[in-house]
Amino acid sequence: MQRDAGSVDEGSPELLGELGVEGPDPLGLVLKVVPRDRLMEEALALAASIAGGPPLGMAASKHVVYMAGDHDLEQADTFVSLSVSGLFQTDDAAEGVRSFRERREPEFTGR
Repeated sequence: MQRDAGSVDEGSPELLGELGVEGPDPLGLVLKVVPRDRLMEEALALAASIAGGPPLGMAASKHVVYMAGDHDLEQADTFVSLSVSGLFQTDDAAEGVRSFRERREPEFTGR
């Protein structure tokens, strides 16, 4: 099925219905619904929020997403386990805990 991106009105359940799903977001794919004229503003705000996160954790998350197509679930699970245990030993992990305790925004360094 091909559709012109502009052919489905905002909030229209038609596309999800054609995929055989019911309800507003049964697959959990929608983070936020915004008016079309605010889409770029909201996307850039989300990107800035992600970019301000811990770089090592973000890199590991990105790697897992890329692995999904090339590796089976067991390999991906092993990678995640190793990554998480390694990430807990970084300066950024300590900074995350410290900033939480001090009730301030973290300053991640990628170390």
